[in-house]
Amino acid sequence: AAKIYSEKNSDIEIKVVDHGRDDIEQKIHTSLSANAINTLPDIVLIEDYAAQKFLTSYPNSFMPLNDVID
Repeated sequence: AAKIYSEKNSDIEIKVVDHGRDDIEQKIHTSLSANAINTLPDIVLIEDYAAQKFLTSYPNSFMPLNDVID
């Protein structure tokens, strides 16, 4: 997906990094708790149950994408 997107948007750099579930969840929690959001990626893929936990615990930390993603 990154390759296809980059072909149409050459001015955007996409770096795909694969982390284990526990590692990324800990990084998100630690960064949000410390208000160190600049250490977080722009996009992260996590399971629904973990996402709900973060959305509830840090309600103003995530951008809703309902208007751009169905």
